[in-house]
Amino acid sequence: MPAAIFSGGTKVKCLKKIFDLFGGAQIHSGTVDPSAGGGVAATIGSLYLHETTGVLYKKTAAGDTAWSNVSSTVASLTGARVYGNTTTTVTTNVYTDMVYTTEDYDIGTNMSASLFTVPTTGYYAIHASAWLRGLMQATDSLNIRIMVDGVEVSSGQFTAQVGSGAGTQIDAVVPVNDILFCTATQVIKVQIRIQAASGAPAVQNSDFYNFFTVQLVGV
Repeated sequence: MPAAIFSGGTKVKCLKKIFDLFGGAQIHSGTVDPSAGGGVAATIGSLYLHETTGVLYKKTAAGDTAWSNVSSTVASLTGARVYGNTTTTVTTNVYTDMVYTTEDYDIGTNMSASLFTVPTTGYYAIHASAWLRGLMQATDSLNIRIMVDGVEVSSGQFTAQVGSGAGTQIDAVVPVNDILFCTATQVIKVQIRIQAASGAPAVQNSDFYNFFTVQLVGV
């Protein structure tokens, strides 16, 4: 679980107050590993959030170091989705970063300016698509790819099956999907490219055809 969800500030304090109302188990946070060294004293069933790594621990037995890493049980809380775009003409034969205009959700505040910064090392499901419209000739193609730290790791493609000449109007939604193992601090983004002999289709404005989602599915 990313530290931004609970670490420090009002959210942690509110959760602590809720737990305190019922007595017994409590929520703690700090920058030490409670399962190592001197540990952290707490009632069995209490939770401890490491504010630097975002790792969540649960007190499982007596003894100050009896804490277990339970981050994998809350991995599904880390994720984000952005969508939409203005009608944009893409430079032919050059990959261009997709820019999304609206944030649907961002659990953990890891998405910024259409870039997702990986908060926790693990497996991430990544989905993206782009809606393009314009004139294309035979063998022209539309490409979309997932980039991790500037390296292409997955891609999708649509190739025009039309006659030569002036070209034919194409209306296509091109997707790319994958599950990738990513390490903390890596940056994920989406790029598109139009490979065309002449002209260039434009990215159309859409709330449901142009989107980018990232979801932590396992650690």
